[in-house]
Amino acid sequence: MDKIDYEIFMGTKLFKRTGGKKNRKEQVRNMQRFADWVKQAHPEIRSLGQVGRKQVAHFWRAHSNKSESYKRNLYYAIRYIWKKILHRTSNPPHFEKV
Repeated sequence: MDKIDYEIFMGTKLFKRTGGKKNRKEQVRNMQRFADWVKQAHPEIRSLGQVGRKQVAHFWRAHSNKSESYKRNLYYAIRYIWKKILHRTSNPPHFEKV
């Protein structure tokens, strides 16, 4: 487990315990998908703190052929990382605006 995976694991411990379990599990899986994509597409990034608007916009361009509902679910996962784990006040780039 590298640092990005560990940061997602620690940031979602409480998140996984509350609410609808199936939905929370799927959201954590989407967060992990995003983290895996970042590690593969940007190997120079070692921590979630290094992920910025540029990487998220690149992610949306790479996944532009996916369905709207799939992109919406991924957006919710990225927004959770952006707001709750990274403690940023702004919103991440939205898939419709990239």
